[in-house]
Amino acid sequence: MSTQTDSKTGLFLGNGRFQVGEKIGEGGMGVVYQALHLDLDFPIAIKFKKTGRPLEMFEREREIAAKLGHHPCMPYVVDCANDHGSWYAMELVQGKKAEEYFATARSFEDSLEKFEQLASAVEYAHSLGLVHRDIKPSNIYISNEGVVKLLDWGISEELDIIKRGGRGYTERWSAPEQIQKGKETEKVDIWGLGAMLWWMFQGTSIPQEAYQKQRSDKWLSSSQEVSLPPEIQRLVERCLEYDPLDRPSAKEVKEEIKRYREKILKRELLSWQRRLKRRSRIFLALVVFALTSAFLFSLYRYNQIWQLEDEKKRHLVELTGWAHQAGDHKQVIQWIQKYRKEKAEIDKNWLLHFLPSPLLHYFWPEDQKWTWLFAYREARAYRKLGQYEKVLQMYGSKK
Repeated sequence: MSTQTDSKTGLFLGNGRFQVGEKIGEGGMGVVYQALHLDLDFPIAIKFKKTGRPLEMFEREREIAAKLGHHPCMPYVVDCANDHGSWYAMELVQGKKAEEYFATARSFEDSLEKFEQLASAVEYAHSLGLVHRDIKPSNIYISNEGVVKLLDWGISEELDIIKRGGRGYTERWSAPEQIQKGKETEKVDIWGLGAMLWWMFQGTSIPQEAYQKQRSDKWLSSSQEVSLPPEIQRLVERCLEYDPLDRPSAKEVKEEIKRYREKILKRELLSWQRRLKRRSRIFLALVVFALTSAFLFSLYRYNQIWQLEDEKKRHLVELTGWAHQAGDHKQVIQWIQKYRKEKAEIDKNWLLHFLPSPLLHYFWPEDQKWTWLFAYREARAYRKLGQYEKVLQMYGSKK
């Protein structure tokens, strides 16, 4: 047995620009190695033709890869040559195979988004007249950036030269016409898309009844427990139509998934808006309740303080009256100023000090009466002491 494919590690290719590393995979036509682009210090992949495989088929595969490399879902080709056996250098897809990626739970939206990328890649290939013919999980990678990559175009064919019963297929993922060696068209890839869509959400290969020409209209839903939304189930059924002519195009599949994703997004947005509106109403009600409660509690507390202050005022009226009769006008002034200072301190630290005077006077009309009374007695005391300037200052007048 030849060891050609086991001896590539350490080679320098492309005029010394590429250094071959370890083997990382193997396909129908060749063996893939990781390599290093020495000029750019960047990892790439290099695929070598397997010993015994026709050179013409391998060269055709790399030509197809070069054509497809303009699409983000296809690995781009860097270089190619026929030294050390035929090879071509291409993008190294760093990520996970579809089996590994979908082995962990994925959101419904994420799965739909990945499938839409896959359908877009197939649509692009069909627009170039190419058919992949072997769409299955092991040929699909999801890069670390979340980009779907459709790999291994080794058994792909061009539409204008596709043959009846083309080269190779994977039975569990192939269309009936491939298995029966019938006429193949681009619709074999649509079957592959339907099988992938089923696998992504059900975790199993498609039911065996799919390959029966005579089958009931409800064959898919009756074959096993189905957890697909009706729209997705109908799309799977259309892709797995026995007659290729009844299957949609890749573009139609992509557009159908796109519309369904937009529908979900719109529904989620409306739901989010309703939740936000409901929460806003609740928040507003809580704010109004809190402010109203604080206001009412403040009124209650201020009323208690006002009652205490009222007793102080009545007591002060009696004291200042006695002091006035005794001729102790300085004592009158001291008591009134002390009281005014204490009241100002209470008002400054109180929650309702910001209320306008008319509102305070509405709730406590007696407060203004006491203010004028004490001002009058203070002014009278200054007048008795002969301090007329103080009197004028209090009333804002000039002599």
